[in-house]
Amino acid sequence: MNLGERIYKLRSEKNLSQGDLAEILDVSRQSISKWENNNAVPELSKFIKMSELFQVSLDDLVKENSTTDMDSYKTNLASLEELHTTLPTRKILGTILLSLGFITILILTTLLGIGNFVFACLLTSPLIICGIICFSFKKHLGLWCSWGVYFSIDVYLRLATGLSWKVIFYTFRWTYRMNYMRLAIGWIQFFCLLLFICITIIKFRNAPYSIQDKTKLRIISSWILVVLSQSTLFLIPIIIRALLLSSNHTLNGTLINITTVFIDWISIIAFTYALVNTILYRKNRKII
Repeated sequence: MNLGERIYKLRSEKNLSQGDLAEILDVSRQSISKWENNNAVPELSKFIKMSELFQVSLDDLVKENSTTDMDSYKTNLASLEELHTTLPTRKILGTILLSLGFITILILTTLLGIGNFVFACLLTSPLIICGIICFSFKKHLGLWCSWGVYFSIDVYLRLATGLSWKVIFYTFRWTYRMNYMRLAIGWIQFFCLLLFICITIIKFRNAPYSIQDKTKLRIISSWILVVLSQSTLFLIPIIIRALLLSSNHTLNGTLINITTVFIDWISIIAFTYALVNTILYRKNRKII
């Protein structure tokens, strides 16, 4: 039994897919496939993680490999270390996205005038946000970029048109004069938000999770933050008008919209975090 067959056997015994193992080891699914097909050899750190995951010693993990496999492993260590010193693909992609974003902002500002700088930033925010995500995250880039694009579109619609997914609560009171297209867009936003939350849960359903003394406290605090943020949204206009005491209704309206978006997204992030961690907590409690 060669190295690839050994990894495949141990993975199957744990009922893990290649994607599940890749997520635990912080590598791509293609890497797992290459290991199992003997087209590549894991790093020493990945061997250690696999020995802990499969509950076997390093000797048991590699002892049935042929001499050729071990020689190949030693030979590839140097090339793997050299590979990790080069700029990762995600960072190259992030550099491209950020460059395109700043260039687009410059072009739009030049064409539309400096007064439309904020508008230009809003239009190019998906590129900027996705570029930052590529530098900040190693895993689930597609998921986080999808969240980033959704956030950009949501902020633009709220600030430019005053439209958000919350219009669905007025569905049964909606009239023809209120424009049914706006209601349809609100429902599309809601279903997209629901979809992203579900995908986030699925992505993290098999993530390594340790139950600690403060785990339950963090989960409860997240749910409290959701309730508090949503219950105080109606106070934002009153607080801003009281603090500013300004007759500039445009300024007041802008600040109210920005603050509402900010608090609303804190609530969405806290809700997703609390929901994912509650599911993982209950799952791991059953295992224990």
